[in-house]
Amino acid sequence: MAKPHARNSGPLRGFADQFGWLVTVNGQA
Repeated sequence: MAKPHARNSGPLRGFADQFGWLVTVNGQA
């Protein structure tokens, strides 16, 4: 799955970190 670039750029890194894994799990589930 595509990884949110926000993880490496922006103050939303923490949010993207948690939200990113949710997207990955939901996308692969």
